Amino acid sequence: MTLSLTLPTIRADSKLLQKVEILNGDFEQVEKALGGRYNSIISQYASYTPEKLDMVKACKVSKDGNYVSLIVAENGPEILKTFQDSIK
Repeated sequence: MTLSLTLPTIRADSKLLQKVEILNGDFEQVEKALGGRYNSIISQYASYTPEKLDMVKACKVSKDGNYVSLIVAENGPEILKTFQDSIK
């Protein structure tokens, strides 16, 4: 399976919600791609807005059923919980 993800550019004052539904495929490849994006976001925030770095570190890539998600926002953990509850 070849997977290509086009992810939006992050600005320091914006939020990112990236959700990928995988019906038949390689979850590890998607998690790796989103994990790379997450690491890039951490580097970006560390360089430009270190005061927001704790917010980014509170967020994560998660896998739930057929979904892999990356949520980076002030209330990221709450958004993730709402998302997880909605797909059950």
